[in-house]
Amino acid sequence: MTGAVLPALVGWGLLAAPFATPGWQLSGFILAFLGCWLWDLRSGQIPPWYERIRTLLTFGVVIALGVALEKSLSGV
Repeated sequence: MTGAVLPALVGWGLLAAPFATPGWQLSGFILAFLGCWLWDLRSGQIPPWYERIRTLLTFGVVIALGVALEKSLSGV
């Protein structure tokens, strides 16, 4: 049950952190999405179709956040 609310708490923590710059926040979101993806895959409790769609969506999000991170670091 705790694992279900942990991603939301991490996300809000990244948004509310007073010291966090956009680069740190985006990096944290990337790590959080990858961590959640790994958690789901290693749980062994998800059906095969969910594993495929979760992988596709997670990497789509990571690519989008990576582009945003690159833009925020380059100052554009």
